[in-house]
Amino acid sequence: MLSDAFPGIRGIYWGEDKFIILGNHSKGLHRIPVSGGPAIQLTQLRDEDKGHLNPQLLPGGEIILYCAAKKLQSTAESDIIIQKLPDGDPEVLLQGLNPKFVPTQAHDFSGFLVYVNAESTLRAVPLDLKERRLVGQSFPVEPEILTQYDMHWSTAHYDIS
Repeated sequence: MLSDAFPGIRGIYWGEDKFIILGNHSKGLHRIPVSGGPAIQLTQLRDEDKGHLNPQLLPGGEIILYCAAKKLQSTAESDIIIQKLPDGDPEVLLQGLNPKFVPTQAHDFSGFLVYVNAESTLRAVPLDLKERRLVGQSFPVEPEILTQYDMHWSTAHYDIS
C-alpha cells in the first residue's frame, strides 16, 4: 500500500516527479510519493463540489487540470478546472468530463484541452497554459463516447496516446 487508504479513488495521474496524484469522489486531489507515505491534499472542495476527479499534472509541474463534480451523476454539472499549485485559485475553463491536455509539441505550453461534453461528444479546444485560458472555439473530435454514470461518479471512456 502506498498510503493510508481512503475510499472513492476516481482517476490517477502518475507524474514524472515520482509522485502519484489521486482523484476522489468525496474529497479534493491528493498527492503521494511512489515510494509510499502520507497523502498530501492538493485541492480543496468548493462549496458546490462533490469531488475532484481525473487529475493531470501539466508540463512544468506547477499547474493541475481536473474535473470538479458538482453532481456526481451528471456531465453537465461538472466543471473542468485548471489550478496553479501549490495554492492558486481554481479557475473554471468549461463544463464536461475527463479533461486531458495534449501539447502541440513535447514539453510545450500550448496545445488542446480534450474533454467529453454533456452530449457524450469528445471535443477539443485550444488552451494556453501560460495564461491558463482557452484561446479558441471548441470543435468535435468524435461523437458518441461511452459515458457511464452511477451513484458516486461519472466518467467518459477514452484515452489519447
